[in-house]
Amino acid sequence: MEPNTALHTAARRYCQERFDYWTRQYEELQRNENWQVQKLFEPGWTYSEEAYRTFPRYRIDKAIQIEVERLTVNSDTVLGELRARLVRACDVAEAQLEAE
Repeated sequence: MEPNTALHTAARRYCQERFDYWTRQYEELQRNENWQVQKLFEPGWTYSEEAYRTFPRYRIDKAIQIEVERLTVNSDTVLGELRARLVRACDVAEAQLEAE
């Protein structure tokens, strides 16, 4: 596999692995806190501090993965340029989540 394709593939896989990890952590947290959907709409209900520390992580991993997958990689791309584009993809994903 050529270096550009290998780097792009590794970045995509990393994002997916991190998304899967943090999604599992969040699901486990929900089980441990005995979350019930109907309670989410009760007045005064809020997320736990642990939930606030967890769910942004899987959201940013997914957002970065989407931006990384939008990149077109071919053999003409200089490896340094691909690295810069991957960093920009992270910046775009972060900015989108901050805008929410």
